[in-house]
Amino acid sequence: MSTNIPLKTESARRIRTSSDIQRDSERRRQRKDEQRSARQRHAEQTAQALLFALDTVPASAEFDEWRGEINRLVLRIRKSGKRTPDRDAKAVAEALAKPFCNSVEDISDQTNIPAHDVQKVLDGMIAVGSAFRRPRSTTSTARGPQSWLYFLTDGPAHTDLVLP
Repeated sequence: MSTNIPLKTESARRIRTSSDIQRDSERRRQRKDEQRSARQRHAEQTAQALLFALDTVPASAEFDEWRGEINRLVLRIRKSGKRTPDRDAKAVAEALAKPFCNSVEDISDQTNIPAHDVQKVLDGMIAVGSAFRRPRSTTSTARGPQSWLYFLTDGPAHTDLVLP
């Protein structure tokens, strides 16, 4: 007596279980984390902590505005984590090339970089000779800190070092 057992011509597809999916997700997270800089890792940890805190708030209309603020803050933290000194210097140089964007506050608003970071980049640009500053014209009786206007120089920088 012979039994005819049908032969499978196609290989059986393996069904992925939830543990397979979780393991793959964890590997993907680890690879992404290895590619991040220390600044990006710190920003992402801060963002994750804020998102965790946001999940503990009850969902209601009274907290909607607060949730929106937290979400904007998380986006800003992640964006600041992606910033590098080279990108900051390039953004400041592009902002200086635009008219009426000469003070630290104007450049900060234009580039969305904090004013103290803009000041560091400008000081570095002055040190290598790619920018110069002059005092803002005020009356001789004006008191308080002197404000400066910054401008790009026409010539190349004295060095090719990366700005701070």
